[in-house]
Amino acid sequence: GLRKSVEVDLDLVKKITICKFCSQKISGYFNAILQIRGMNSVEVLKQVLAELGRLNMKDNLAFASKIEKQKNGVDVYVGSKSAAHRVLRLLKINYKIKTKISRKQYGFQDGKQVFRDTILIQLSD
Repeated sequence: GLRKSVEVDLDLVKKITICKFCSQKISGYFNAILQIRGMNSVEVLKQVLAELGRLNMKDNLAFASKIEKQKNGVDVYVGSKSAAHRVLRLLKINYKIKTKISRKQYGFQDGKQVFRDTILIQLSD
């Protein structure tokens, strides 16, 4: 067998891509809003973010895409409705809270209405 070696100059283009879920997080995607109101809202926020981090191992949409400080608390925009409701269950165990859930239609998917949940969490003093 004959062996031949050839040197060639190539221009390589490095293309950086991100996964679908990271893209959604960066773009501000959300399906639920946790409205945390009351005196301990910062302490509760830390617990909410820790729980979302834990849930993210199984649910790729369990992330906080945006956190907004409000006059009397904080709003956490969550990618997954199921993750938001799991966080709510955890908070009900650890704190004395009052809740109110409202839904708002924001579009259609496969011919069905799609709703976003807004979950008010009122911390008792």
